[in-house]
Formats: sequence, C-alpha cells, structure tokens
Amino acid sequence: MSAAPPRLVTALEGRYDLGAVVGQGGMATVYRATDLKHDRAVAIKVVRPELSLATDRFLQEIRVTAGLQHPGIVPLYDSGEADGLLYYVMPLVAGETLRMRLEREGKLPLVEALRIGRAVASTIAWAHERGVVHRDIKPENILFAGEQPLVADFGIARALSAAGHERLTSVGESLGSPAYMSPEQSTGEHDVDERADIYSLGCVLYEMISGDPPFRGTAIQVIAKRLVEPPPTLAGVPPDVATTVRHAMATQPADRFATAAELAKVLVEITRRGDSDTAPPEGASIVVLPLENLSPDPDNAYFADGLTDEIISDLSHVSDLRVISRTSAMRYKETTKALPEIARELSVRYVLQGSVRRAGNAIRVTSQLIDARSDDHLWSGKFGGTLDDVFEIQESISRRIVDALAETLSTGAAEQLPEKRQEDPRVMDLYLKVQHAIWQFNPESLRLAEHLLDGGVDMLGEHPLLIAARASVLYQGMNMGLDVDQARVDEAERLARRALELDPDCAQAWGVLGWLYSSRHNLGDGLPALRRARELAPSDSSVTAGFIFVAGMTEGLTGDELAAIVEGLLARDPFMPLAQVTAWLVPYFQGRFEDSLLPARQAAKLDSSNVYAMFSALSLIELGRTDDAIRELGPLAEIEERGLWGRLAACLRHGLLGDAAAIHALVDDEFQAWAKPDVQYTWNTAQAFALAGDLGASLDWLEHGVATGFSPVDFLRNHERIFEPLRGHPRFEAALEIAEEKRAAVRAALAART
Repeated sequence: MSAAPPRLVTALEGRYDLGAVVGQGGMATVYRATDLKHDRAVAIKVVRPELSLATDRFLQEIRVTAGLQHPGIVPLYDSGEADGLLYYVMPLVAGETLRMRLEREGKLPLVEALRIGRAVASTIAWAHERGVVHRDIKPENILFAGEQPLVADFGIARALSAAGHERLTSVGESLGSPAYMSPEQSTGEHDVDERADIYSLGCVLYEMISGDPPFRGTAIQVIAKRLVEPPPTLAGVPPDVATTVRHAMATQPADRFATAAELAKVLVEITRRGDSDTAPPEGASIVVLPLENLSPDPDNAYFADGLTDEIISDLSHVSDLRVISRTSAMRYKETTKALPEIARELSVRYVLQGSVRRAGNAIRVTSQLIDARSDDHLWSGKFGGTLDDVFEIQESISRRIVDALAETLSTGAAEQLPEKRQEDPRVMDLYLKVQHAIWQFNPESLRLAEHLLDGGVDMLGEHPLLIAARASVLYQGMNMGLDVDQARVDEAERLARRALELDPDCAQAWGVLGWLYSSRHNLGDGLPALRRARELAPSDSSVTAGFIFVAGMTEGLTGDELAAIVEGLLARDPFMPLAQVTAWLVPYFQGRFEDSLLPARQAAKLDSSNVYAMFSALSLIELGRTDDAIRELGPLAEIEERGLWGRLAACLRHGLLGDAAAIHALVDDEFQAWAKPDVQYTWNTAQAFALAGDLGASLDWLEHGVATGFSPVDFLRNHERIFEPLRGHPRFEAALEIAEEKRAAVRAALAART
C-alpha cells in the first residue's frame, strides 16, 4: 500500500502509481512512483502543504526548469496541483547521491573529488548562462547515474521563493541548506546570483576532499561562523587546490570566481597539470594548544607560553609532522571551543593540551595527546621538578609525542628532534613579545619592542636571541618607513653579526641578515641567508614569510616551488596575517589576480589595522576594479602614523585618480631614501606613476627596481596590466633583459649554495 496521502493517490490515479517515501526534506517529501503512461520509474516530490504557496506562481516558475535539457541535469518530467498539493516529477535515478557516498567513504580521493567538482561546475555554468540559479547545491542534490554526476532540483528553490518568499521568511524557513548556503542567502538577501551556487559548490568540494563540511554546529552557529570567520584552509592537498576552494568560498560574492565556467576551467587546468596525481599524503598533523597557567601568580603566564613555544619548535623539526605555528595556536588561549572543532578549523588530527603550575622554583607540568577524530587519549604524562629541569621536561614531552605517533611517522623521526640547549625560558618569552610588537607595523609597537628589550637586557644580560631581536627592530623600522636613519640599519647589521658570533645557529640573526643583504641588492647572499634561517627555525613563520617575499619578488624560485612553501606556511599558521599575504603573492605574480584577492582580504580580516589593504588594492587594480581599489586604499593612505608605508598607499591612490603631480609631491628625498633600497616599494612607486600616465617617471623607478633586483620576468612580460602602456618601449624591453640576467644570477647563487 502506498505511504502517500490518500487524496494525492486519488488525484493522480490513472497517471501515476505512488509507492513508498524515498526521501524527505525541509520543503518536500519524495515518493517512488510509476509513470503509467510511459511505464517508467519516477520520483514525485510533493511540496509541504503548510508552506501555503501561490499555486499559479509556483507552476509558472517551474516551467523554466522544464526547459533545462542538459546531460548533467536531472530533467523535470511533469508538475501540477493535485487536490491542493503541489508536486513535480523527475526520473528516479538508480544510483546513489553524493551524500550516501560520503557517508560510506568519509571522503573521496582527490582525483575523484575534482572530477565531480568539474562536472557540477560545468553543469551549473550552463544553467547560469540561461538565467537559472540553483540556490541549493548540496551533496543530497548531486546524484550518480553510473559515473556521471547529475544535479537535481534545478530551479526549484527559485520557484518556491517566487511562490511564497514572504511566507517562507516569516516562518523561519531557509531556501537552501545551512551547511552549504552562501552568506548572502543566510542574511535573507532576495536577489542572489550565480555566485551563491559557486559558494555552495566550494563547500561541497571542501567536504569531498576533507571528509567534513567547512563549518559545523547548529544552523544558527554555522551561519554565524560563515559570516564572521574566514573559510578554512584545506590541508594535505596541492597549493592550487586549496587556493581554488578558498576562492570559491569567499565571504563576499565579489571575491569569488566571477562565473562557474571560470571555476570549471581552473579545475580542468589543475587536473591537466597532474597535481592531483602527485598530491602529498595527509600525514600526521598536530596543534600544541597554549599550556594553561595554573600558577598562583598570573605573571607566570610567560613561562607557560614559553614552554608551549619550545615544544612547537621541537616538533617542527620532524619532517613529516605538520605542526601548527605559535601565532595560530595562541588564538586558542583560554578558548572554550571543543577539541574536535579546533582540530577541524586547523585541519589537524592530533591535539596536545596541558597545564603548568609553578610555585617558587618548583614546577609541575601535565600534558595529554588526543586524537581529535576519535577522541582517544593516546598518551598523558605528569612531570615535576625545578626550573633547572624545565628543558629536560620539555624534551621528554616532545619525545613522548613522537613515540606516540610512531605508526604515522617515518622511521627515525625521533632522531630529528633537536638537541636541547639550556636557555632561560624568559629569553624566549621576551623574544616572542618583541616579535609580536614588530608585526603590529606601527611606531608605537616598535617603541614598545625597544622598551621590552631594554628591560630584558638589564635582567637577562647579553643573549644572541635578544641581540637578534634588537637588530630586527632596527631593520623593520626602516623597512616599514617609520625611521629612515641609515645609521640604525648599519647598527642592525652589526648586531646580527654579533649574535652569530655568539651563536652561529641563531636563526633570527640569519633572518635579519637575509633582509639586510636583499635590501642592499645582494640577493646572492640574501636568499641563502633567509633559507638558512628557515632551516634552523622551521616553526618561525616570520622567517619563512621573509624568504617567500624575497624569492617571489626576484623569481629566485619558480612559481611552483614557491607555492609549495606558501602552502606549507598556511597549513602551519593559517591565522597569521603575513602568511595570508604570502598566499597573495604567488597567484598575483602568476597573473591569477582573482585568486590573489581572497588571501589579501583574509589578511585584512585577521589584522585590526588597515595595513594589509595595499595587497588587496593591487589585485583590484589588476582586475580593473578601480573604484574598489580607491576605496580600499583610502583609510591606509590617510593614516599619518603609518609613515612612508601610508604615503606609498597614497601614491597608488593618486595614480588611480590620474594625479601625477600629487605623486611627485609625495616622493620627496625622505621617501626615496626609504623606497629605493627595497624592490617592492620601488615597483609600487613605478606602478603609481604608470597609473597616473607619467610613463617617464614610471620607467625611471622600474629601471631602478630591476637594478635593485626586482626580476619577476614572466610577470612583467605577460601579466602586469598596469605596465601595459610601457610594453614595446625600448627602455622597458631593456629592463626586461636586465631582469632576466638578474633572475639567472639569483637562481645560480641559490643552486651553488644548496
């Protein structure tokens, strides 16, 4: 006997023989049925009667769906009204849904996920070209006929909305599934466009690849997270896969792929390059959460944080263990989030948590290692002793973690842990405070950093790490345009060399020297110094970011090599704004300006200042979105305390406004003393003049930049749209020849020192 309402069975008698319920959703109930006229199996979807839709409007709108005839779309056979019940009829697809497959397999092989994503993107692109937006892309609406993915319910959400939008909204119904709904749908916007489907497909791609939806929680929690949190980053996949999914899931529609056809094209290119066939294994991954300070004295928090950072530093030396860096881990200090939620946000499997209690000279540390997927406690330990024992305790915890993960790590992982050097944990704590102040990127924070170091040296004496920190403060004052006194930069170099005399393996000193060499046009020494710093301190994200910037601006490494380093940095430190800026750099210099916009916007969201607006503005300029770029640069250009960095933003803004005279007024002796040693600032100034139409001044700055070492040849030759008026000019072509020579020299120097 049929489970369908008797009045429906009666109304459709002679046309359809209704059977059992095969599915139920928020808007309709699905029945298996037989089309008696054509003797074929069908699915009849009956709209919930309590929705009280306008019958004529619904049937009028659904006719649009009936006109969609595409191999990737489940067709509409029939629709109508039967005794007050609205229904529509589609073929009964014999295969399973993507939801069924995910429930069975957990996640799909990357190659298969990309194949399905490609097919669905192409299908919805075809429908979008005909003016139809799906509005409810989700695994339940993707079915399989053999290997072919089919999209079901195309246009139904639009028909439902048109027939009763106010009614649906008033009773709290959602035309879309919360786990996949675009932010603009979540906030009740009526006029959503095709980019809503792109967002939903991005969520589906994320779930197929990772095994989990991008956001979890109740419907309200998921919607709130989607509006205020950046889309999470996929781990363990090729860089362009992670970037593509993030791009599709951008919070703002303007920051997503402009069309589904563009998304499909990118997925095709990824597959053609073969990245999916060589994707790295997922491997082991861990976050060391900030150890809780249980000491009676709250000032001992520095001790707990310092111990946390040392464990992170130890584990970062294990080559096949992905360790979340301190910047991102510290965001969870005193968090109330559950461990599985933290693990999902960071795309890690294992979590270390614990506490530190200190009373006088006595300390007690507890820690436990948890598999966040299964909530299994893999190991726990308690350690007691005095301050003299702290490094032995730290080393014991690191080794116990590696031992507990032995089955997922390669043989010999324990031997990769560094030998412990007996350092005062207060030194590391002070260094970390200084680093945090430096990257606030303003005069007050630099003064704070110097003040901290003054007090620290009085208390702790001369120490290579603190000497290197002072060198970094002095150099960054120049780099940020806050202090252009060359004597301070010379002092920075002297201090960095002094730190290396005391400790030849001081990574932070190597990092400062790398910046200094590079700013003085000595890239042959600069990049190797930065690479040495990375080797010595793999957990120091600022060192890796510095290497990426210099290598990217000079093409010291190929784009693919650099992209792999960037993706590793993002996987370790997704909440560091500077890490997101490095993710801007790679697609930007490859001419993928749409892809570069999202990470630049993510950097701005992670930082309360406007300092990172420069990078999103550059992407917008290349995309031809001049008005948006002017708005983006406005707040930064108007903040005087940003010093010369803010003045550089003002130059670009005046360039967009076509005011070359205003740029010349800003580019005074002080500005030139700051900008000309730096490849990025020289290039940005050349851009500003080119935008304003002063091609002579633009060529002057570009030639100087190339002489300094700015040599991304492929970018300048093929992608830089701002310099389009310069192409073919003899001076521009000569600059390209010099850039090619510079690039070859830098790569040769790197190869010789490998």
